[in-house]
Amino acid sequence: FEEIGFATLVDHGVDRGSMQAAFDASGQFFQLPIETKMESRYQSHDSNRGYIPFQAEKFQTNPDHKETFDIGWDKDHRGQEAPPFTTPWPKEKEGPDVKQRLLAYFEACDDLNLRVMRLLAEGMKLEDPDFFVNRCNERHCNLRLLYYPQLLEKDYSRFVNPKEDVLVRGGRHTDYGTITLL
Repeated sequence: FEEIGFATLVDHGVDRGSMQAAFDASGQFFQLPIETKMESRYQSHDSNRGYIPFQAEKFQTNPDHKETFDIGWDKDHRGQEAPPFTTPWPKEKEGPDVKQRLLAYFEACDDLNLRVMRLLAEGMKLEDPDFFVNRCNERHCNLRLLYYPQLLEKDYSRFVNPKEDVLVRGGRHTDYGTITLL
């Protein structure tokens, strides 16, 4: 962490079957018609939940060439409803089991996040090994699903940043929060 800020986690305990189920659910969501996905559209920065269509997000000069669906807990750490922090999920008939599969994976990732927070505190030799956990356990985190549609060669020139002569699918940015699990 001191040199580059990245680490590879092995034997992290997140079940591969859960990962695959979430990946499949994500693909199922992004293959829905745009009108259906827009029913789950991103509402506000307050909630930080929902669908963002292709080229609607922009971190740099040009719009990003991706779609996103940000999800999070609909209830806080006490089990109370947490508006406006609710995810606008697709209707069950549009995306059968999408919510259940994504939340199962999200829960596993949230648990992993708290374990990493504890390990960071131990590695920093903090007196309280739950120092970070106690500040990160109120279910304010998100899971961001990304979809990068295939670009045909004939379309490539329309999306290249002319100043850099490079295709930017997601602009340069800094993640927010404590850690990002990829």
